[in-house]
Formats: sequence, structure tokens, C-alpha cells
Amino acid sequence: MPLRPCVPRPPVALMALCVVLACAAPARGGKPDRADSLPGPRARNVVFLIGDGFGPAYVALARGVADRPLAFDPHLVGSATTSSHSSRVTDSGAAATALASGIHTDNNAIGVDPEGRARTTVLEAAEARGLATGLVVTSRLTHATPAAFAAHVSQRSEEEEIARQMTAAGIEVLLGGGAREFRRNGPDARDLAGEAAARGVRVVTDRAELEKLAPMLKAPIQRQVFVCTGKSCKAVGGEEVKAEFARILEAKGLRQGKESKGRNPLGKVLLTECSSIGFCSIGTAVMVYPDGTLYAQVQPSDAAEIVEEHIEKGNVVKRLALIDLDKN
Repeated sequence: MPLRPCVPRPPVALMALCVVLACAAPARGGKPDRADSLPGPRARNVVFLIGDGFGPAYVALARGVADRPLAFDPHLVGSATTSSHSSRVTDSGAAATALASGIHTDNNAIGVDPEGRARTTVLEAAEARGLATGLVVTSRLTHATPAAFAAHVSQRSEEEEIARQMTAAGIEVLLGGGAREFRRNGPDARDLAGEAAARGVRVVTDRAELEKLAPMLKAPIQRQVFVCTGKSCKAVGGEEVKAEFARILEAKGLRQGKESKGRNPLGKVLLTECSSIGFCSIGTAVMVYPDGTLYAQVQPSDAAEIVEEHIEKGNVVKRLALIDLDKN
């Protein structure tokens, strides 16, 4: 019997891949809007992941080389066009502006339309609703891709101005490289990092300081267990499955987290609830990452076996495994 997808999946045949994941951490309160009327469970937080320059052709190539589904395939629900208004070939500025603001603009432009008018970004919209926001990158924070979510300039090279706008945007977390743009020297330059610190913003410049702020960086995390608690899984006991995983992992001292919540700061396993990670008909789904194992029809009574056999011994529970990706 064929499996029925939970949501329709349009063909991915456009310029850029956009992966949106629902996470477990609650955001700050906001005003209700039309999203309240949408079907299914409401996401409490959204993580917008961008693989810079990572389009559908790369995805198709990766699947072909691996000869199997990719780990993010269950989360892929659509695509977006990121073409440039001024060129046949887009650049990071125009592409990121399309993702952040939903408009097509000229190459090199950041957060503005072809007429140079600033256009609201999804991050700014979240801030306006009172939600906590952040930009976390492996590049410079003032690089075109992250800049398009928090700044508005006609040229991506205006990185000092981008830095100024970022520090004034009210973003709760800015994490990445490019410190020099925030600590310029010269008669007309501003020490933006110093100004932020003077306003009470925590400015972190090395790993030791970051570990004080986020102790989990010291945790020897080996695996992450995702348990589906979305609408379809909830109807067949998804929350009970997650609760049983939590009970067992905490009793064994494996679950990473705060001691005040009965968890181990140096635990080896992250336990995360998520929305659908497969098809509606597979019941409560459990994904073990980075192993790439997807378990289906999981019951609370199965949690102990998965923890003891898979998490502790590294043996996949074959009777429950729907997908077991071969690492070799």
C-alpha cells in the first residue's frame, strides 16, 4: 500500500533550496494573526537554514551519488526562486533578498528593491511581533546572505553600514565572523561592539566566554533523537513516546540539559520534539541523528529497546527501522 505524504510536495525546479524546520524552544509572545487559523500544530519557533548557493541541482546530484534519500528530505516542503532583477546570473545579495523579503532585486543589493526602497525582511517581521530572533553564520555576519535579513543598502560592499544597521536592529543573537566591521578604527569610525556592550549587550569574543554562556558546548553529544509530536503523530501517542524517551534517558543520565530539569549538562544525547518527519501512515516516527535511522510505528514500550540497543550499543532495532542509511 503506498504511503501518503502529510503535505503536497511541489517539484523542486527553481533556483534555491529553502529548508524550514520547526523546533521545540518557545519564542517570546506575539500578537495573534492569520497564522492562528492555519491547520495543524502551530510552530513555537522556526529555524531558517540556508546552504549558500545550494540549489536543486546539488540536491539531485547528492541523491544520485548517495543512491538513497537525504537526511533533510522529510523536511523539504517547497522551494523559492532567487533570480536577479538585473542579471541572468544571481548573486548572494539578490538571492538572499528574495529569501528574506520575497522580492527580486538587482545583484549586489541588500534588502532593497530595484528602486532602492527598503523592503521588510522576515526577521524584521518577527521582531515587530515581539519574537526573539537571531542570525548565526559560518561566514562574516556582514556577508551578503545574512545581511539581507537585517540590513538595507544598495551595495553589499557597504559592510560597515550593514554592521551598524545590524547592531541597531534589536536582534537577540548575532553569532559569526567579521569582528573588524564592528570595531572599526579611524576618526569617523564607530566601535559598534563597544557601544553595544555599553548598552548592556553581552559581547563574546572567544570560545571560553561562549561556553560560559552556552554550557552545552562542553557536552560530548553523540546523538540527537527526534520524536514526532505533530498532528498525525500526536493522534497515535507521539507525546507519550517522547515522554518515555525522556524518562529513560534522564534515568540513565544520558539526556543533555540543565540539572534543574533533571538532566545531565554533560549528557551524550539530545532529545527533541519535531513536526512530521515522514509520512502520516507510519505512525509515531523517531529519527536518530547522525545515524540516519528512521523508526516507524514507535510505541512508548519501544523506547527502552531503542535506547538500550541503538543509543547505548549502536545496534539498529531492525523490527522498527523504516530507513537505515548505510554509512559506508
